[in-house]
Amino acid sequence: MRRVLPRGGALPADLWEARHRTVLVVLWLHVVAVPVFALVVGRPLLHALVEAVPIALLGASASLQSASGRGVRAVLASAGLLAASATLVHLAGGATEMHFHFFVMLALIALYQDWVPLLVAIAFVGVHHAIIAGLHPQDGALAKHPLAWAAVHAGFVLAASAAQITSWRVTETQHERSEEALRSSERRFRALIEHSKDGVVVVGHDALVTYESPSVHREFGLADRVGAPGVVGVHPDDVERLRAVLTSLAPGGSTLIEHRVVGEDGVRWVESQVTDMAAVPDVEGLVINFRDVGERRELEQRLAHQAFHDALTGLPNRALFADRIDHALAAQRDDRVAAAVLFIDLDDFKLVNDALGHVVGDDVLVEAARRIESCIRPADTCARLGGDEFGVLLARVGADAFEVGSRLLEALQEEVITAEGPVSIDASIGLAFSRPGDAADDLIRNADLAMYQAKGQGKGCLEVFEDGMREAVLGRLALKVDLRRALEAEEFVAYYQPVVSLSTGRMVGAEALVRWNHPERGVLAPDEFIELAEESGVIVGIGHVILAQACADAATWPGSLGVSVNLSPRQLQHEKLIDDVAEILDVTGLNPSRLTLEITETVLVADPMAAARVLGALKALGVSIALDDFGTGYSSLSYLNRFPVDTLKIDKSFVDALGEGGGNEKVLLQAIIGLGRTLELRVVAEGIEQPEQRDSLQALGCGLGQGYLFARPMAYEHFLDFLPTVVASG
Repeated sequence: MRRVLPRGGALPADLWEARHRTVLVVLWLHVVAVPVFALVVGRPLLHALVEAVPIALLGASASLQSASGRGVRAVLASAGLLAASATLVHLAGGATEMHFHFFVMLALIALYQDWVPLLVAIAFVGVHHAIIAGLHPQDGALAKHPLAWAAVHAGFVLAASAAQITSWRVTETQHERSEEALRSSERRFRALIEHSKDGVVVVGHDALVTYESPSVHREFGLADRVGAPGVVGVHPDDVERLRAVLTSLAPGGSTLIEHRVVGEDGVRWVESQVTDMAAVPDVEGLVINFRDVGERRELEQRLAHQAFHDALTGLPNRALFADRIDHALAAQRDDRVAAAVLFIDLDDFKLVNDALGHVVGDDVLVEAARRIESCIRPADTCARLGGDEFGVLLARVGADAFEVGSRLLEALQEEVITAEGPVSIDASIGLAFSRPGDAADDLIRNADLAMYQAKGQGKGCLEVFEDGMREAVLGRLALKVDLRRALEAEEFVAYYQPVVSLSTGRMVGAEALVRWNHPERGVLAPDEFIELAEESGVIVGIGHVILAQACADAATWPGSLGVSVNLSPRQLQHEKLIDDVAEILDVTGLNPSRLTLEITETVLVADPMAAARVLGALKALGVSIALDDFGTGYSSLSYLNRFPVDTLKIDKSFVDALGEGGGNEKVLLQAIIGLGRTLELRVVAEGIEQPEQRDSLQALGCGLGQGYLFARPMAYEHFLDFLPTVVASG
């Protein structure tokens, strides 16, 4: 039966109070209705009022909340309703229709969903009918037996209440399920809160902690703070900031704040979500959810450092360097103190990477950065701007900027010891002082321009920016664009300078030298554009044009006159060089033995293995290889043995010194000529301008030469006129 019947008394307090108020309203309405009905049926006024007194007393007792529990109040209210029903039946003279009032009142009493008032009501109906049957016997077998009569009416009432009892059971079942779901939800929520790594704190209206989750101590090492101020455990430097957030949060609002907490394991950064839930029952305060963001902040700091620092050297990068220049320039406007920037470029650093590899190159860059830092003051900034370029900001300077520059030049000239042995480095430095109205980019650009000027002065020196340098650079940029246009317009042509026998004066060949037939500036010599052509890569196209033209021209020369053509470092590295040379020889029909390709010593030093591979392939085509400007580079005897070189060309600087009577130069020339003879190499002296130079070279055993003494470089049509004379004189 317990599983079928409801327990009763399970209504929540607030719902029970609402229903009780409804019952009381109906009860007090009867206090008025009963006297009125008594008067209607002809009872005296005093009698009518007396009939309402018990009902009023019961209603007043049921209305007193502090007098008793809700069970007693429900019984009193139920008794009042049933007393009203009994009074109405009595006033109606026992009319059968008036008995239905009991059923209506029982339905109202059933709203309590409580067995006590319901059973009291059923008992009341039974007792009432038993008394009536006893006092006023009626016709019928049951009516003559008061107890049987009472039992029958009580049964009727109980049966009539079956629907309400069933409703109780359904309601209780739903309520039980709701409560179980709520308990399950609470258990789940509690488990999540208790095992979460996030801390949860509730701060009440009085700014004291009313609740905190176990993770506050477990994960953050904070002591129990319930009853303590909400800012307890917060880092002293962050207390006022957090307190301002807690006191200024709008009702129902929410905000994020990062701050530090001090626990048993030290200081930790947390992110707190503060939400105003003062209007939420059972919370009534500010809810603070906080989590550890220490790792995230460390990652953000690392990313920020990486964004503004060079990964290899750890120095500030260009972005941070420019920012610090902006700050220095702002200070200059306030204090009228000049700032300066030194732009540092490691000379010929590409050779280090090409010859020794990028690992060694990186070691050199790191050491260069260390040396630069050692030369500057604590208030100055050193940065890596990219590649082999560094910058130094001198925030407050005068003449001492030159002293810093001198220290840098001296420090960077020292050899760097690497895993591959000592490496010599040098640097070109540009210096620019700030001027009113300058921005960071202006100062960096000016120092960069001065650095290029230093490179143009022979490298390894310092130059100060001057206004004319900008125009020079703009001119270089315009020239670079013009170079590409000139290549497409076929403005590059070959000029020829004869190579002669010093003993007979007979021409044995010619060197093809590039000239630029500029439409506005006339014929330009290589020293006006060749460096820029090499830098921009246009030299590859120019070299191809000159090689093709020289081979085509030489194919028309009489006899076995050969032609020499210079190969730039860029050309030698070009992947199609071998195929291009083979194709040109095939198209022009020139015998490969009449073609000599000239390279400089620096090409051999930069990447010996690649150079040996390319030169070997060229030799396989049948052409000769000449080593140009011999004696000015870094090549050694081992290089001459390793590479398929046929000719040594003595640099003009040795020949000039010879003409000046220098003893050491004469000894060097004699050694070079003797070396060529020993290795069975042809030796050609360049830049012969005086008969005395020719005679001295001939006396030293040099067989071939070229220079203004014999002929200046000339255009092809003039060279054709020169050919019969030379051949005839031969």
